[in-house]
Amino acid sequence: MKTMTDSEDKVEIPTAEQQAHQWMVLLTSERARDADRSRFQRWLAIDSEHQQAWQETETIWQESQKLTSLGNTHAPKTGLPHNNRWSFARFTSGLALAASVVLAVALWLPNQDETHQGVSYHSELAQSRDIHLPEGSVVTLGADSRIELHLTEQERRITLVHGEAFFDVAKDRQRPFVVTSGNTQVSVLGTRFNLNTFNDRTKVNVQSGLVAVKNLTSNQQVELAPGERVVSHKAQLSPVSRVDAQKSGAWRNGLRVYFDTSLNDVVADFNRYSKRPLELSSDELGDLSLTAVFPTDDIDNMILSLSDVLPIIITEQQERILLSPTGSTSQ
Repeated sequence: MKTMTDSEDKVEIPTAEQQAHQWMVLLTSERARDADRSRFQRWLAIDSEHQQAWQETETIWQESQKLTSLGNTHAPKTGLPHNNRWSFARFTSGLALAASVVLAVALWLPNQDETHQGVSYHSELAQSRDIHLPEGSVVTLGADSRIELHLTEQERRITLVHGEAFFDVAKDRQRPFVVTSGNTQVSVLGTRFNLNTFNDRTKVNVQSGLVAVKNLTSNQQVELAPGERVVSHKAQLSPVSRVDAQKSGAWRNGLRVYFDTSLNDVVADFNRYSKRPLELSSDELGDLSLTAVFPTDDIDNMILSLSDVLPIIITEQQERILLSPTGSTSQ
């Protein structure tokens, strides 16, 4: 399993130019399907950078076709080892490399199903990041979170290993989008939803579209509409509850929104933003609940604000920040 570090971003996240080259190779091949063309149109419309990259790629392709018609192409027609692979990072706008597009068609297509197989992406403490998938979907990782991708022509499957992620899923009826986290599975065709996993609980909030949530241990399943939430814990799903659909994924705008949330879950959430972990002095303290909104760009005030809404005292220590009931003696 490959992992992502900051120094590897250019390798594992295709640039708009690289994605445009891949689309050109696919769409000019005999393997292109109507679903592929639909995904391409969504990819093209999602970002002006995609449109510019596509225009440049079209120019390169047209020039390569001219070279081919003049008999100037240098791409060998036979004798290529099967395991050679074209590196799209080398594909530039220079005419000297334009004819190489012809070679790329032969080398890239046999390995198309291997794209984004077994690749993982992660974010650091107090960091969020967008992962643009080649079929048009966007995954936004919350702080200290990790996902693993397994994308094929038949299915788009993602595992949320830990943390939180917001999914903006491009519609494709021929390629289901399936997200798993622990013993919870979320299946969609095209939607926007938030997935949060900690303390053996997975919370699913839907902003738009329909989502099917399944507990894989009990096989219990429920369908969520916009503004609905369910919590998967151990072998059961909670009753569906109503939430503000527009607040699903509010952390992407620098806010943490808690509604009747246990202190256990809040602490687990805060620890994805703070270098010094929050710890509870007793298990009973974790059963306290709160409803509050905190900004994520001021971690110290986030922590101190807890004492304004809960009967606790906060003791800052060198290795941790201890939360204790009011009137107790800190250890």
